Amino acid sequence: MDTSAPEILFSEEGICSYCVGVKYHLNKSWYPDINGTKIIAKKFMTIKKEIGNKPFDSILGLSGGLDSTVVAFQAVEHGLKPLVVHIDAGWNTNESVSNVEKVCRYLDLELHTLVVNWEEMRKLQVAYLNSRVMNQDVPQDHALFSSFYKFASEKKFKYLISGVNFTTESVQPSSWGYTYTDGKQVKYIAKKFGKFKLKDYPLLRIKDYKKILNNNYFDVVRPLDYGFYDPSKWKKSLTKLIGWKQYSAKHGESIFTSFFQSIYLYEKFGIDKRKSDYSSLILSGNMTRDEALLELQTLPIQLDARKRLIQIVASKLELTDREIESFLGGEARDHYSLPNDSEKL
Repeated sequence: MDTSAPEILFSEEGICSYCVGVKYHLNKSWYPDINGTKIIAKKFMTIKKEIGNKPFDSILGLSGGLDSTVVAFQAVEHGLKPLVVHIDAGWNTNESVSNVEKVCRYLDLELHTLVVNWEEMRKLQVAYLNSRVMNQDVPQDHALFSSFYKFASEKKFKYLISGVNFTTESVQPSSWGYTYTDGKQVKYIAKKFGKFKLKDYPLLRIKDYKKILNNNYFDVVRPLDYGFYDPSKWKKSLTKLIGWKQYSAKHGESIFTSFFQSIYLYEKFGIDKRKSDYSSLILSGNMTRDEALLELQTLPIQLDARKRLIQIVASKLELTDREIESFLGGEARDHYSLPNDSEKL
């Protein structure tokens, strides 16, 4: 990490604040050791015993990415019977669709797919581009999490199995984004910059998220925070076992997220998302600093691939390549300059 994340601080010894933050979570909410392996095994056993012989003892969101795939394997390995839910927001790659199908077939898991209204999603994402705010992944992330939480609450699931983890996501600069939970701002941007009102889009306000999470509607279990998680080893194993397909980058299962992270953030804001991704892997012992620095000598995306990705995104959003390019330059608007619920976080 460097000062492209302006909130970074260094101690007199040269230790950065992200390293300090990660160490703080060790043995508090992150147990990357044999003790963690025992803790999560006990948790899985508790879930299995408590829920008993019901058709499903938990619910698990599966994107087709590595983290959610690994937790699906771990849950089944420990005897759980999760209902798998996949949210289709319109940006799945062929690889992600194939991965979801392969995982469910191999593990004999029931798959329930929730489809987001594509026309509203498309219009909302164009509105976000017109707004010029930093976090262009909000429309997709908000739809994914709100759909999942609403479904889990309605079906009264007590245990939610999550692929979120410290191993690959411990370094998250707040200055590099904005919360996806701010439904008030989502609604405003749709109306102000898209000239339309959301109808079918799964909208939640921050207070709704807090109510769901704080009232213990369900217990969010993060298996990858217990025991040593080696993403590289799992990639090789899953590729050999079920023909799982790797992505070019983290969260590469979404076409739009690939555009957002490798082109939009990098060219408009000077943010190289790989720095935080690699820093997380370094701090969890899955990558060396020298390996990361070598990777960072290359562009996030090569020019030919950049051109193809721009064309795909433009076509999906019913825009021209030139219009997409225009969003990459010019002014940027601060999320906090727009109506928001951020003070309620």
